Amino acid sequence: MTAAWLALIATIFIAGAAQRITGLGFALIATPAALAVLGTQAVPFVAVIGAMSSLVALAATWRSLQPRAIVALSAVTLVTMIPALLLARSLSEAASNIVAGGLVVAATIVVGVRMAGPALTVVGSPVAAGMMTGVSAALAGLGGPAAAAHGAAKSWGESFVPNLQVVLLLTVPFVVLGHGWPVAVPWPLFVVAATAVGVGALVGGAVRHRIRLSVANLLTRIVALAGGVFALISGISAL
Repeated sequence: MTAAWLALIATIFIAGAAQRITGLGFALIATPAALAVLGTQAVPFVAVIGAMSSLVALAATWRSLQPRAIVALSAVTLVTMIPALLLARSLSEAASNIVAGGLVVAATIVVGVRMAGPALTVVGSPVAAGMMTGVSAALAGLGGPAAAAHGAAKSWGESFVPNLQVVLLLTVPFVVLGHGWPVAVPWPLFVVAATAVGVGALVGGAVRHRIRLSVANLLTRIVALAGGVFALISGISAL
């Protein structure tokens, strides 16, 4: 296992812990590191591994799930993903890095901003939020931030984490169908990555009541922002 893969596995562990603590953040943290190692196959790889993280979080919170709250959001998300995935197939590796890095940076800002007025109205609409979720999920596997902003606008409360996981899980088959299976990743490394997700989720679950949510969210945004900027620079330099 190379140093690059070791760094990616460590990042996946951190991302798994962050997802368990805050309900989102896996793709925000893992995607930039995966781009550096896998290039264009990073998006489906993170989607598949991220699904495991979402399943762990959902298993612990499913009793609070409110399916009616996410029906319209999920439907619009999946419909929007179809044309967005066709666009994603036409992007070069450099363009993919730029798009994914830019979306990571933008999504990190969205997660960190307390919305009000017209912005709150937009993300509160399942149509607008679903379209943003679908486009970002298709292009970079980043469905969480827009869906999370919608959940905050709709005051999902205790249903926030399970509702968000279901939306994210629904996007995974579409991402894999659109981008293809990440054949560059050998199965043993998939197993190691999946183990890192599971261990990260267990650690996150164990410490989530000992860490202030605001601190966990801040650390997630810092790591994601740094990774997004790195992916942007890498993409621009490769043009």
